[in-house]
Amino acid sequence: LSDNIENIDNQAFMSCIDLKNLNLPKSLTTLNAEVFSACKNLESLKFPSKLINIGEGALAGCIKLDNIDVSENNNFIFEDNMLYSKDYKTLYAVTGSPSSIKINNLTEKIQSKAMSGITTIKEVYISESVKELGTQNPLGASKLEKLEVDEKNEYFVSENNDLYSKNYEILYKCNKIGDVKVREGVKQVIRGTFLSDVTSLELPNSLESIKGWSTIPGKVKYLYIPSNVKEIEIPALGAKLTEIEIASDNEYYKSVNNKYILSKNGDTLYFVTKNVENIDEMPDSIKIIKSYAFWGCNNLENIVLKNGIEELGHAAFYNMKKLTRVEIPSSIKSIQSTAFTGAVNLKEIIIHKKKGEITGAPWGAVYRDRAITYI
Repeated sequence: LSDNIENIDNQAFMSCIDLKNLNLPKSLTTLNAEVFSACKNLESLKFPSKLINIGEGALAGCIKLDNIDVSENNNFIFEDNMLYSKDYKTLYAVTGSPSSIKINNLTEKIQSKAMSGITTIKEVYISESVKELGTQNPLGASKLEKLEVDEKNEYFVSENNDLYSKNYEILYKCNKIGDVKVREGVKQVIRGTFLSDVTSLELPNSLESIKGWSTIPGKVKYLYIPSNVKEIEIPALGAKLTEIEIASDNEYYKSVNNKYILSKNGDTLYFVTKNVENIDEMPDSIKIIKSYAFWGCNNLENIVLKNGIEELGHAAFYNMKKLTRVEIPSSIKSIQSTAFTGAVNLKEIIIHKKKGEITGAPWGAVYRDRAITYI
């Protein structure tokens, strides 16, 4: 690499299995998010003196990386397979194949994805000084046999091998598999809370927020959303739920036929379950289709949206691999420029508008303008 490089883009070297040793460019100031993610054969890196920033997951899954040379850099320290800021206040990454992690007594923050992809970790000890965890999978996705928090820590607590905020309102990591029941008092779950081998999930009545990406494990097919939930980041529900039910007294959301999540007034569609084979029964009240609403609906090849739909959100039809045709009614007012991102076989978009009346075309369609027919 040229020594004049100052920045390496996100995921630039992701999954480069042939990469083993690398001296980073002398002018480099930033390692962006996931830049070396899943470089499973990377054994050594040498940091230049100018490097000052490490993005989330920059070294995630580097399971052979046992040597990070920071001898010329005054901003970081690498010891016991852990990459810290020089003052130890931030833990950026865990690399290699350690079985036990003990956070330094000076560390205040564990960055998102710090332990991501390191499946050998079985024990984690969180020191008294830690007061901040990244909101995306800071402790990795593997089951921990022992998760301990220093009893003097004022921000976090471990109970039955699970990690909570001190007031038990946020569940950061649950180490249980199979049928899981979340304790009452928890108000928020985040990305990385649950393990992939959770098969059923009972959420507490106290829950208010579900955040993150694929927070609900893929093996969970039915989910009941309690009455107090007022915030759902739709990607958190994942791409495999086949049945979802909202408590009838929830003030923010409602479910229709256990297949659709709508706003309480019915004008916004948030989520469609993954076994839907047609959308004929989709409520007529819908005006807005939100981001990621149809993500994972791979039974759908042809979608004819009902008249009344006014807005299609970002990635509304994200990654619908089998979708080949969409018909959009004349009522449409806005289509986000990324609405069809990842729908790689979408060859026909019929829109009941004149060309130029709706901006942003081709809205992420792989076949671009040749896929669009205006009527």
